[in-house]
Amino acid sequence: MKEQLEHELPHCMDAVLARYSKHRDVLEMKFVEGKYCVYQDEIVYMESQGHKVNFHLSLGMSVRILTAHTTIDAMQLQLNQNRFVRPHKSFLVNCSYIDKIECGNILLQSGDRITISQSRKKDVDALLTAIL
Repeated sequence: MKEQLEHELPHCMDAVLARYSKHRDVLEMKFVEGKYCVYQDEIVYMESQGHKVNFHLSLGMSVRILTAHTTIDAMQLQLNQNRFVRPHKSFLVNCSYIDKIECGNILLQSGDRITISQSRKKDVDALLTAIL
């Protein structure tokens, strides 16, 4: 029985992962660090710095930052519009990682704080009300 389990378990796990992966939104991108496939549900937030965007990723118990030569505007067009909110011209935030909103800031589960600009406050409130 143990030998059969050891033999079958890897195949079962591969099947589960393959099925799960089919239902996740993925971005295949070239980053400064190399070419990666990034699942949108792993993106905590993106931060623009000129024509570079830093992707802050949550990978289980670890956090990773990847940098791409692109703009935040270009990334916003590629993302699931119901999952991400743009609280500031330099940030895109995954709504799944929002802990709370207070004093004009989005507080993330990671402890990071993103400022909501006055010009985007109504749009942020409308999207978050619809999602949360």
